[in-house]
Amino acid sequence: MVFEGETDATITDRLRVSVSTVERTRSKFIKSGIEGTLNDRPHPPKLRKLDCFKEAFLIATASSDQKRLMIQAPKFIYGDY
Repeated sequence: MVFEGETDATITDRLRVSVSTVERTRSKFIKSGIEGTLNDRPHPPKLRKLDCFKEAFLIATASSDQKRLMIQAPKFIYGDY
């Protein structure tokens, strides 16, 4: 698109991305060429926000009835389980 003479504003409208995305992609292309632009570098793994017990509790909470939840939730959260 740039090679066709289009402005950043036109590119952002067509691709529905922000100007910073166009600028970042252009910068990657200049530094790394087409291969570096298309093949992203590996990212470090992210820490889990919930452990398996809290995740199971969240799933159970989302699919349970509210009366039972009001009785059991404080016990689970504050460690009486």
